[in-house]
Amino acid sequence: MKKFIVTGGAGFIGSHLTDALLENEAEVLVIDDMSTGHKQNINPKADLERMGIQDPNISNVFKTFAPDCVYHLAAQADPKRAVREPGFDANMNILGTINITLASIKAECENLIFTSTGGAMYGTPEANSLPVAETHPPSPTSPYGLSKLCAELYIRQIASAASLNYSILRPANVYGPRQDPASEVGVVLILLEELLAGRTPTLRGFGSPTRDYIYVTDLVSALLSVAKSRETGPFHIGSGTETSVETIFSKLTDRLHCSPQAHRAPLLPGEVQNMALDSSKAKDAIGWTPKVSLDEGLDLTVAWAKSH
Repeated sequence: MKKFIVTGGAGFIGSHLTDALLENEAEVLVIDDMSTGHKQNINPKADLERMGIQDPNISNVFKTFAPDCVYHLAAQADPKRAVREPGFDANMNILGTINITLASIKAECENLIFTSTGGAMYGTPEANSLPVAETHPPSPTSPYGLSKLCAELYIRQIASAASLNYSILRPANVYGPRQDPASEVGVVLILLEELLAGRTPTLRGFGSPTRDYIYVTDLVSALLSVAKSRETGPFHIGSGTETSVETIFSKLTDRLHCSPQAHRAPLLPGEVQNMALDSSKAKDAIGWTPKVSLDEGLDLTVAWAKSH
């Protein structure tokens, strides 16, 4: 039986990944400090070690569990907090990632898979560059994007020197069940929460910014595929399609059969105007393509939000 560690496994993406690994009859250890994760997200078949990724004792946990593969998803993922507290963001996303990489090496694990960012990696590219490929020069305009880029570079250097196989994924804007709107990340769930509560939602950038939306199970399938292939990447995981905030708002109100007014406001510092990712490299190298359309994903997400 294969053994996996999932950092951030009590969170949105990590819990879906844990479920998928357990469905494949793996043994899973979730490592999460529960600062943003939720106990109810964790599959009861998984083990939980409650600790932060910066904890110096994490190497002992890794060595005792002896994972075949480590999925590193735990992060400070709120771009707004990264602007307010860049030191906290760097401590979590850079130093925490270094700690996880070293722990993986000491545990002699076979593979380390890192979930980076695609949406915040390139700033706002020229319109004729969209969707951007992995060859597009990184140009993060927020501390969050910068810390993720730095984490990638540390993994490449440290893992390569130790002959640890690693893979890097750069996902687009992930959405779906279990995403927490309180984290202030994820347009779909933030708008859904406001609409279901009868509040007036705010459309940043006056509703015009575009994003590339990817349903959570499509990202999970990419994480599983890259582990089997052991290709290094980085790989974009997205739809390649720009969708405006205004369009998301319209699609959600249609599904909720409501027609509220929305407040429109400028983008916050560090927020990107337009983004879409070219994922053809992932298709060619690891055989991945998205399966869930935006409309299908929104249907599933709205149904989950209504019941929760």
